Order: sequence, then C-alpha cells, then structure tokens
Amino acid sequence: MGALNMGLRGLLFFFRFIVWGSAAIVLGINSYFIHNFSTNQHQKYIEIISAISLAFFLPGLLSPFIPRIGALAFIIDITFSYLWLAGFIFLAQDYNWRDCHANTPPGGRCSLKYAMEAFTFITFFFALMAALLEIYNLWTYHQRRSTTTTHNKELPRTSAETGGTGTTAGVV
Repeated sequence: MGALNMGLRGLLFFFRFIVWGSAAIVLGINSYFIHNFSTNQHQKYIEIISAISLAFFLPGLLSPFIPRIGALAFIIDITFSYLWLAGFIFLAQDYNWRDCHANTPPGGRCSLKYAMEAFTFITFFFALMAALLEIYNLWTYHQRRSTTTTHNKELPRTSAETGGTGTTAGVV
C-alpha cells in the first residue's frame, strides 16, 4: 500500500505541475497578444484566470506531501477546471469559428493562437484529473489515519440482550 500511495502522490504532483506550467504558458502567450495587439473580453478573461491560477495552484503543488491541505486543493481544482473549460470554449469560438487570421486578436501567428487554445485545454483536463486524484488521495489518507488510531471505548453492557454479562451475571 505504501508504494501505491507514493505513486499516487507523485502522479498528483505531476498533474498539478502540468496545470501550473500550462497556466504560465497561457499567461505568457496571452500577455504577448494583449501587449502587442488589440484585445477583447475573452482575452481579458483568459489573462485574469491564468494569473490567478498561478497563485491559487501553488498550495496544490504541496497537497501530495501535506494531505491536510488536500481539501482546499480539491476545491481549487474543481473551481478552476470549470473556469478553464469556459476559457477553452471562448478561445475555440474566437479561433476556430472562421479563418484564424480573421479572428481576434488581430495579428499574431495562428500557431500561437492554437498553442494557447491547446494549453488552455491541457490546463482544464489536468486540473479535473488532479481533482479526481485528490479525492482518492484524501480517502486513502483518512483510511490510514482511521486504521492507525482505532479506539474502543465501549463499556460492557448489562442489559438482557447481551446475555447478562454485567455484575448480576451468575446470580440465580
């Protein structure tokens, strides 16, 4: 069970690192577009989500090693996975509806636009997978804690259902 838990925590850290790195790449590409070309509302949304994600995903990088913050990391993963899904839908509408060069942001290379779209999807997908893996990580953490700290504080009963094992047993 120990090797499985170590593998699980390593995989969870890898997922969270992919999420954080992809958010950083999206932030860089989107900042380049905002700095050099005109912007729209979808680009501002992507910029805000990616900047906030870099800060909020940092506790998630620690959750495989400190399971007590796993519940917080789970909530962050679920929330941001849906925000990233919305961002992916916005980018797909912007870049895949018509010709890439005709859509926003004007200028820039289509390869950068498609790269930003791809990394947005990667961020969404791995944040969702990290949330699901975090559920299992928290479950195994609580299972280990409950098996190592079992307490039996039940007092013996003296009722008729237990067969009279109390102080009056043996008196006829």
